[in-house]
This record gives sequence, structure tokens and C-alpha cells, in this order.
Amino acid sequence: MSEPRFLKCNCAHCGGHLEFPEHGIGMEINCPHCGQPTVLAVPPSPSVPPPVRATTHPPQSPPPPQSPPATATALSASAAGAVTSGKRGKLIGGIVAVLVVGLVVVAVVVKKYRDKSVADGGAMAGKTVKPSVVTPPPPEPEPPPPPRVPGEDLQVLKQQIQKAEQGSLRYVSGVVTNHGDRQFFNVKVEFEMLNTKGQVVGNANDYLGNLAPHTVWNFRAQILDRDAAKPRLIKLVGEKE
Repeated sequence: MSEPRFLKCNCAHCGGHLEFPEHGIGMEINCPHCGQPTVLAVPPSPSVPPPVRATTHPPQSPPPPQSPPATATALSASAAGAVTSGKRGKLIGGIVAVLVVGLVVVAVVVKKYRDKSVADGGAMAGKTVKPSVVTPPPPEPEPPPPPRVPGEDLQVLKQQIQKAEQGSLRYVSGVVTNHGDRQFFNVKVEFEMLNTKGQVVGNANDYLGNLAPHTVWNFRAQILDRDAAKPRLIKLVGEKE
């Protein structure tokens, strides 16, 4: 059996080239290029056709349209499948190319970040970090002792705020001197406690039952207010024998 001969024609809509077997002449297919229906036909030869004699045949009605044979439908489906497959392959290839470029860019950025981190770490390691030295503020000078009242034998010579060796207790500590020749009983010293703004926030006092002549008493008046920052003497009393 001889192989079928293939012919060529152009689409009536887009002019695309079509190739079909000889037995497909006259079939209507969907163009694989534009998708529009077109009839497979052999283009006329360039030779001049002989003159057509006029006939008086009565007009005939056109034949009813025929559905395209299965062969033409198979040819159209095959051509459309080939076009779809080609487009799908190009789309997949484009997606793969974009992914590859993205991975390369990410790898370059990560490498630069690592190199910068290593360089910064080396620079910090080469530097000697000097510990910051916090200089404590100088202690406030002790206030001068209040002037001795003429005729009074008791006098506060020193007064300061002192913290206990253990715990958080604080005291007003100082020295009371008996300048007289007679002893004193029930000696009491009392202070007003001021905050940093000079406002009174509380009191502190201490008591001694007996203070001999020409001796001193090291008192410790407990401070009960946390905001207390400075003592102010308001009372120093005692009873003579």
C-alpha cells in the first residue's frame, strides 16, 4: 500500500501554513495557529483556466454541510496539542530560570553578610575595651558643731549619717561632751531629718541615763525614714544632779 501524499495550503484567516494528507481536501478544521475554522484546499495553479461555456442548467440548491471526518478532527487536535505542549515547556523553562537566579542572589547576599560579620568580629576582638570607671561622689563635709551656749555644759561636737555594718539600717552618729564639773542624768539628743530638698521627713533621737563630768557620749540615733538625707539638731537636754 502506497503512503498518502501530503499537500500544503494557507489558513483563510491568519495565513498560517497548513500541511494535510491528500484525502483531506475539502475538510474544515480548526487552524492550529489561530484556532479559527478553515477549509483544506489546494491553491489554484498559476495557469490560465479555459473559458467556461455558458450553460442553461437550472440552479441547484447547495449541498447540506457535512461534519468534518474523524481524520480532520484528529489532525486539528494533534496540532493544538503540539502548540500547547510547546507553550507549557517555555513556561516551565522560564520558571526554572527565575528560581535559579533567585537562589544565586540569595547565596551572594548570605556570603556578604557572613563576611561582614566575620570582619566586624575581628575588628571588635582587636580593640581593647576599657572598663568604665565610676567615680563615687565625694562625701559631704561634716557640718560644724553648733556653738556652745554660755553656761551650758552639754555640747554636740560631731554628727553624721552612718550605715550599719550589716543590713540596711542607718543612724545619726556623733559625740556629746559634758564640759561641766557635775554629771547629767537622762541626757537626750534629738534631730530633724531632712530630704534632699530640705524638707522635714521625720525625727531621730537617742537617750543616755548618766553622763559623768568631762566625759563624752557616742550616741547613735536610728533613722526610720528612707528619704532622710541630712540631720538637723533640734534638742539636747539633760538633768543635773
